[in-house]
Amino acid sequence: MPIHPRTTPHMEQVITTLGRLYGVNVEQPGAVLKLELPSYMPLVIERLTKESLSVTHYRMKDSPLDDTIADPDVEFFISEGGWLPVAIQQPEIAILGQILGGYNSYAFLERGGSVTVLDPAGQAALAEFVELWADNLRHQGWTTRASVVYRQPLEAEEQPAAPTTSPPTT
Repeated sequence: MPIHPRTTPHMEQVITTLGRLYGVNVEQPGAVLKLELPSYMPLVIERLTKESLSVTHYRMKDSPLDDTIADPDVEFFISEGGWLPVAIQQPEIAILGQILGGYNSYAFLERGGSVTVLDPAGQAALAEFVELWADNLRHQGWTTRASVVYRQPLEAEEQPAAPTTSPPTT
């Protein structure tokens, strides 16, 4: 019996809602939306390609360089069938002598747009985590109380006027 990869309809709904509420078309490749909400790490949504998107919380890394670290960063394959989480990156931590976190990829995109799942159980666990994360984002107030830090591209009515190539008339 074939194992079908798990999609994440709740996360798809939350992220699509955030894009609509805060003026970014998250279906457009190159779209970026960075939001802040007091008491939470900033949330960044990036449409990487037509078929992929990432959702990331960033926090400041304890370092003299004030680096940011993804905690977590989840990459999705986007298709008509839904949002399929394929990879996650988290800070590495040691628990009872075992290293957890890092970068884990459970599936990859083939040429032509199909997906090969390398670890069905891992991908299913990632999808379960992502759906819980989506519920948390909703309950924390990201869809009602967040503020925009950065967004690109801007909605059409907010685009700056194109520069003119002719000199001004006097």
